[in-house]
Amino acid sequence: MPGTLHVLLVRHGESVGNAGQATEDAASTELTALGVRQAEAVAAALPGEPALIVVSAYARSQRTAEPARARFPHVPVEVWPVHEFTYLGPQAYAGTTVEERRPAVDQYWHAADPHLVAGEGAESFAAFIGRVGDVRERLERAAASPVVIFSHKKFINALLWTWLAGAPAVSSRRMGRYRGFDHAMALPNGGCIDLRIERGADSPGAPGLARVWLSPVRTRHLEGLSA
Repeated sequence: MPGTLHVLLVRHGESVGNAGQATEDAASTELTALGVRQAEAVAAALPGEPALIVVSAYARSQRTAEPARARFPHVPVEVWPVHEFTYLGPQAYAGTTVEERRPAVDQYWHAADPHLVAGEGAESFAAFIGRVGDVRERLERAAASPVVIFSHKKFINALLWTWLAGAPAVSSRRMGRYRGFDHAMALPNGGCIDLRIERGADSPGAPGLARVWLSPVRTRHLEGLSA
């Protein structure tokens, strides 16, 4: 579908996991009081009514979208598979903090196996990149804009990385490159990135891909917020 699509990518507000507290699972983690204020600041900073609001199935994404939904009650809301890359199984999250999970996280990335499923209910890197590609194609076919997507850091960074890197093939080397990109691409809770997607055009060196322009991470709306 030709034309230009405007997308706003929003990372969810601070969750209890982000704040260093123990979680029960990856999907049900709630926002902190600061995360709620960040969600309100995001909604207030939206320049106008979007054509579509997209949320992930995870609670922290849906809670972050609530103030925007309240501000624009007539805008359709859809749940897309834009949830976080959960490469450890649910058992790894039960009653643990980010720091307590760090050895398992380091072990996963050190293995550098894109097809590794690290526990029942976990997602492999290959499956994650496939999911990201499906969302990207869905966005490029969207009928109207702007689209506001409430998602998660690793997913947002993977979406950007696959556009910028030209939909790279999955391999151990590419997995490491994504990990480096994710570390380098700072996106705080409540941070936003504006995208302009020119559809119907080829990216340099990547025929058939849309051209994408992105803004620096926007955080001005978060100034003055504190725990």
